[in-house]
Amino acid sequence: MLIQNFGSINKILDANSEDLEKIHGISVSVINSLNEWKLVEKNLLTLNTLQEKGFNFEEINTVIDSELSGKTFVITGTLQ
Repeated sequence: MLIQNFGSINKILDANSEDLEKIHGISVSVINSLNEWKLVEKNLLTLNTLQEKGFNFEEINTVIDSELSGKTFVITGTLQ
């Protein structure tokens, strides 16, 4: 949900609590955990290292046109 709303990890990290609260499905406990995570320098250094190694933290939207595109499926019953 976060990457879909912000588009990148860097934008998530730049977001403040008010921005995060606007996202349906993101609880206060998740927001608090994220804010605490951002305060740990080792976490930010790890992200920077991964980016330097070539990891891409941007959302990539790929649309594939197929015979199932635009269709809605309803599945009923039980799964075992």
